[in-house]
Amino acid sequence: MYTIKNKALYINTNVNIQYIDIYKIALFLSSSEIQLSMHSINILQKIPFEEIQIEEIKKLLIKALDEKYPYRFFQCLKVLNILNHFFPEISHLIGVPQKNAYGFKYDCFDHTVNCMKQTLKHNPTKYSMWAALVHDLGKGITDRDTLPNHYGHDKRGIILAQKLADRFKLDLNFQIAGFLATSMHMKAHKIMIIRPGKLISLLNEINKFPGGISQYFAFLKGDGARNIDLSFALAMYSFIRNIEKKYERDKLCQQVSFEKQRIQSYRGMKWN
Repeated sequence: MYTIKNKALYINTNVNIQYIDIYKIALFLSSSEIQLSMHSINILQKIPFEEIQIEEIKKLLIKALDEKYPYRFFQCLKVLNILNHFFPEISHLIGVPQKNAYGFKYDCFDHTVNCMKQTLKHNPTKYSMWAALVHDLGKGITDRDTLPNHYGHDKRGIILAQKLADRFKLDLNFQIAGFLATSMHMKAHKIMIIRPGKLISLLNEINKFPGGISQYFAFLKGDGARNIDLSFALAMYSFIRNIEKKYERDKLCQQVSFEKQRIQSYRGMKWN
């Protein structure tokens, strides 16, 4: 079907390429640093759309999420202008601006790709990679009058992440990961400074993530959360679980506040 030359993939012109083969090539690219040659891009862009079983795409998608460079699967589909065929929610992120601290052109698709790249540094599972992929889907339908701000994108993203999971009939763990990634990531970024009551609720929620708090933090750190501490979150969650049945809510919050102060003093953390 193709040959590799100088770290570039070249489609063999004497081979009949089917539409599903494009996704197989995208999967291959997610496992390596091989680039698509312009020759191959020109050929693949001309392949007409064909009706294929969603189950076939699902298998390739799940494999891609477990590969070395899962983000390259979606970059390939973007380059070939077919990302919108099965992933319209992700395609809608392309060209949508957002604030960027570094001052260069940066759209929401770029941010999603970068989030996936950074998540790879924290020993993620396929569910953490899925979380990185879908966490900002709500930005794709932000009112254009408010750009580059994306107020409320976390809430808007919930239904989009579920819609994407439903399209591929993904299992419950993917659905939970998508829900918690979209709905809780803005709150989780503030985990070091939120009040005890909200901290209790947040930790109880994100511990439902497949793989628990550790895997949720893998994605959260990938999303650029710098001032969060996994050991703090795990210690606080363990503390809460040990005492939450012993106290009423107000007393529980008071005990959590004392424990936060103790950890702050012991570790020299800076927080409110």
